[in-house]
Amino acid sequence: MYIMDENKAIRLDGYDKIRAGFEWRLYPHQHSGGVLSGLLGGDKALTVDCDGSAILCDSKGDPIGESYKDCCVYYGNLDGKAPWILHRGDNQTGIGHGDDEEIAMDLSQIPKEVGRIIFTVDFFKARNFMVLLGKMREIYIRLVDEKTEEEICRFDLTERSEGSRIVIAGVLDRITDEAGSNWQFTSIGSPMKGDKYRYRTYAQWTKENYPLEENAIE
Repeated sequence: MYIMDENKAIRLDGYDKIRAGFEWRLYPHQHSGGVLSGLLGGDKALTVDCDGSAILCDSKGDPIGESYKDCCVYYGNLDGKAPWILHRGDNQTGIGHGDDEEIAMDLSQIPKEVGRIIFTVDFFKARNFMVLLGKMREIYIRLVDEKTEEEICRFDLTERSEGSRIVIAGVLDRITDEAGSNWQFTSIGSPMKGDKYRYRTYAQWTKENYPLEENAIE
C-alpha cells in the first residue's frame, strides 16, 4: 500500500476493477451541547454525514454533459448513466468500521471520451460543522483492488479538511504513452467553497492546477 502525501501520483497499471473508498471518524464522545445541555437531557452524541462524489470529465478536463446528473456520481445519482461506475449508497453517520462510502469502477470499460475523474468529499451536511470545530479524527480516500481487496493507496485528508465545506481529494487521469492508455491517481487535498453542485468550478480549478498531460508521471 502506498501512503500518499499531497501532490503525489501512482499509476494503476494492471488494475481494472477498483473502488474509491471514503471514511470519516469523529473523536470519541463528541456531543452536540455543553454540560448544561447534558444535565437537561438535550445532549446527543454527534454523527456526521459526509459525501464522497465523482465528477466525470472529458479529455480536456471539462465535465461531461449538460447537467450535474450527466457527470456527477454521488448518493443521489448512483451511476451517472454510466455502466462502468457505481456509487454504493449514502452513509449518513460515519459510524462503523471500514469505508463509509464507496465508488466502484471498471477502468477497462471507461469510454475514450472520459479522460478524468475528480473525487470530492462534501461536508456540507456536517451537523454543527464538526469539521470547522476540528472534531474529526480521521478523513481519508483510498483505492482498493476489487478482485483481491488489496489496498492500492491511501491519502489522509484530515488536516486539509478543517474549515472547508468540500475538498477535492484527488483525480484519476487517463495517461497515454508508449505502453498505451492507462490510469493514474493523483492526491490533491484542496479545500474549496460551496458544495458539489459547483462541479464546473471544481473541474476548472483542477484543470488549471493539474493539466492532464502535464500531470503524468515521467
